Amino acid sequence: MPVESLFEEDHLVPLALVGSTLFTFSQLDGCLYRISTQGQDEPGGYEQILLSGFLAPFCVPGHPFVYDLIHDSVTLTVREFPLVATGLGQPLERAIPSPSNQTHRIVSLIPDAEEATLRVVFESLTAAGDTLLLDLGCGDLRPVAPSHGAPKCIFADGTLVAESEVGWSMVRDGNSVGHGAGLIVAAASEFVVIKRSNKSGARFSVVRGAGEAEIVAPPGWSLISVAASDTRITAYGIHAEKGQHLLHMDPCDDCFTLAEAQCGTSQVFAMGAAADPVIRSTGLAIGSCWRTQRGLIAGIAAVRRELTVSQITPAGLPCVYVHAGRPPRGQELVVCLHGGPDSHELDDLRYGGTYRTVIDAGFDLLIINYPGSAGFGSDFQERAWLNWQAAIRETAKAVAEVMATRRTPEVSIFGVSFGAWVGLQLAEHVEPRQVVAMSPIINLQDHLQLHGDEPEFRRWAAVRFGLTAGGPDDGEQHTRKCPARVVVIAPDEDEVVLPSSTRRSTDRATGHGREWSLVPVPGHHYPRTSAAAEHRWASLVNAIVQRRDSNARAFSAIDASTGSS
Repeated sequence: MPVESLFEEDHLVPLALVGSTLFTFSQLDGCLYRISTQGQDEPGGYEQILLSGFLAPFCVPGHPFVYDLIHDSVTLTVREFPLVATGLGQPLERAIPSPSNQTHRIVSLIPDAEEATLRVVFESLTAAGDTLLLDLGCGDLRPVAPSHGAPKCIFADGTLVAESEVGWSMVRDGNSVGHGAGLIVAAASEFVVIKRSNKSGARFSVVRGAGEAEIVAPPGWSLISVAASDTRITAYGIHAEKGQHLLHMDPCDDCFTLAEAQCGTSQVFAMGAAADPVIRSTGLAIGSCWRTQRGLIAGIAAVRRELTVSQITPAGLPCVYVHAGRPPRGQELVVCLHGGPDSHELDDLRYGGTYRTVIDAGFDLLIINYPGSAGFGSDFQERAWLNWQAAIRETAKAVAEVMATRRTPEVSIFGVSFGAWVGLQLAEHVEPRQVVAMSPIINLQDHLQLHGDEPEFRRWAAVRFGLTAGGPDDGEQHTRKCPARVVVIAPDEDEVVLPSSTRRSTDRATGHGREWSLVPVPGHHYPRTSAAAEHRWASLVNAIVQRRDSNARAFSAIDASTGSS
């Protein structure tokens, strides 16, 4: 399957940088792709690297090789394919004595900084057996000291770092030297970066043999993703007023510096101890790109220099305003509300670049982070809890301020998941032309009951909404009170929101004489395949753009008929 859409590019993970060529792995199809430096204004193209004939391919980020590891009886056959600018080079093949495939199986390949090598991790097929490490270079085989979890890397001082479902642990000279909660997101020669996350955001720390130290963001910033090499820690952070930036820090320091101007929404990927992290950035004006230590590699979405993206704070809410040309056309404002609520949205190419299509059709965009959104401090997030009507009034005030400032005569609302729940109530305050609700939570009580057997979810809902099973049917209230036309885009396999609940709410609305329509689409709460994604994004464009166009044509026809009579 070629990489031809943003959805497909979103699922790529960088593996190695060879010259100006970046090699990536697709989480959608399990294939390897390469992309080389293009002109910044031209979209990049991906070429698939065929792995036909490979029995068990392994890659380690930052190492420019694909290893085919064939475990047969008591021999490990290693076929080592170098990554070169044109794809795969000629392999080097060798056989190494190994544990029997009757007692052990290969589970991973990890970096060993102590011996400057890679080690194959053999897991015992029996509970009593040892996990073994095999040096891919010299064939040295040794058991793993008792540790909690799967081996992930070995430090230069011989410390083994492991990871399990409950967190990380370290063993040196057979003794435990540390453990804690969190996942390993980057491994260098002498430290790892740990991520601990919950509904309020993420925290990061550096763990060395000597202990753990928290990575502290500059005042007002929230770190969203972090990666590291031996010489640099790179982070992507957001700020309520300053927007989105990349930040850099020397591993021996404790202070970040802002790397550059706003960068769009970014993901930071670790590339091993010897190579700086690779960053993928997406934004409505900048398109999509890979930022590497060798320069910028253009992604599948080209730069759009005619688009203007502004970080604004109407009514004190973190927002992004986007328009084409100068000044804004002001034909209609589309207010975009993210899901969650423990999430956020800034400048991004969400929904397969749908926003660009909407802008091209003559709309301006207001991407708004309503109170309750995560990433802008605990006070902002928590002030909506148990007080959502006040949060919605604040959001309405922000919309009104933007409409007055930009002189926009008309507004519509687009909300996804929980954002649809917010949008239906926001419509009572801003009188939109229509509300488009995608994968919508309409009845919060139904949503609670669907996940009511999950204790963590119940606690989460009680803190934010005070809802309990058997409470009032808030979906019924929204279907009666929302004054606007509503288009509901409903996935038929939604695992987060019961499709039957969405249909019931839509039927209730039409029963109350409201103008609601249901657009079924294939897939889950968020699409998992390219086909489902393209179908959904097309339905979204149709709901926002084409329905307006068809209404305008209908009104024109009525005016013409009236004039002729």
